[in-house]
Order: sequence, then structure tokens, then C-alpha cells
Amino acid sequence: IFSSVYPHPNPIPTKATRIAGGVSVFAERWMLYVVDKHGALWRVNPSHIHPSKTPVAQRISRPKSVRQISGGIGLYQDGPLFSLENLTPETGGPISGFGGIAAVYNSFENTVALKADGTVWAWGRDLACGLGDEVHMESHAPVQLPGLTGVKRISGKGGFRFAVKEDGTVWFWGYRGWNEDHHPICQTVPAKLPGITDAVDVSAHWEALIQTAGGDLYVFQPKTLEVTRVPFE
Repeated sequence: IFSSVYPHPNPIPTKATRIAGGVSVFAERWMLYVVDKHGALWRVNPSHIHPSKTPVAQRISRPKSVRQISGGIGLYQDGPLFSLENLTPETGGPISGFGGIAAVYNSFENTVALKADGTVWAWGRDLACGLGDEVHMESHAPVQLPGLTGVKRISGKGGFRFAVKEDGTVWFWGYRGWNEDHHPICQTVPAKLPGITDAVDVSAHWEALIQTAGGDLYVFQPKTLEVTRVPFE
């Protein structure tokens, strides 16, 4: 695991000590949370004053058997969720009533979860259409997103989200940017991204990077809905 601290003018990757076999990492302000191959959870606090200084990782005793961290939400290897804000020695802060989860994305306003059966669910506040069902403005209980079955990957950044289905299609919903009147542009329900039929993964940032089974890489711009193939030499 390497870390680099913004706003250092020339970020220098530095290797965090003690962690081997990292499988999932999430950056939260100045803190990194890392899950290793054994399901252990680590906290890394790089120095923004001395960005080249080797950060020391600290293992969190509980929870154990972790699969993934996203925002303030964690996912256990056997499917339940837990809260990083409510870590207790006895329980690890579990979120009850919703299990069988394969992946999770949390943006603090709302949470999106992929279940093992290929369905996608969301809960929280519907800021920028993040719940994706065109009905609820807020829901404390998970709401199933319409049209999303057979999903194998989910990804998100800020207000917009993506899902990759087993058939290779890519679907998107949520915040897409601002229009000329400075009003948010929203995709209120999941829509299929045109032209992609063999996607294997998607990674969301200010745009989305889509990897296909044939080894091609595409960039999707949510505001303009443009899909562009990345040329390689």
C-alpha cells in the first residue's frame, strides 16, 4: 500500500509499513483505511507536513473478517455491513437487517449495495438522485433500484453511480453535473450506457473508466453522455 498526500506540489508515493496483501483501500480526508487479504482492518495516517515520511499502519482490533471499506460503511466477508463511526469491542458496530451483500459504495448522503443475487439497493437521502428509484426523497430502509438485475460490479464517486451487468452492459444514475442555469443535472433512474456490450469493470471518478473484455478502455463523461475509447500506442 502506497500513499501520497494532497496538496503537496510533487506527490511522492510512500510505502506504508506493516501491511502486506492489501485488497481494499478507502481514503477519508487525511486517513486511509486498508483491508488486507486476511480480512484485517488497518488505519494509515500519512503526514501532510512531511509527505515523504513513511506512514505507519495501525491495525484495528475489531472488526475482523472485513471485505471492503467505503465511506463510513464496512462490509464483512460473510455479507453484513458495519459502521466505522460506531466500532465497539463487542460487535464492531453492525448494521442489522440487511445482509447477503457482495459490494458497497457509501457517499455519506446515501449508500448503494450490491447483493449476492445481482440486485442493487440504496438508502439514505436522495441528494442528486443517488437513490435512483425516482420515488423516495429519503429512505432509512434499503430500496431496490429498478432495472438492475444480474449486476456484478458497482462503483461511485460523489453523486453519480455505475453498475456493470453480467451481460457486459453498463448502467448509470445520479448527479451528472450542472446546466447553464446552475441547476443540477440528474439521471433519476438507472439508464444503459450506449455502445458498451462487453464491460468487465467500471471505476468512477469525475468521469468513469470502463474496461472491456477485449482489453479496451473507455472514458464516459456523465454531463455530455459521451463515450470515448482511450487510444494506446
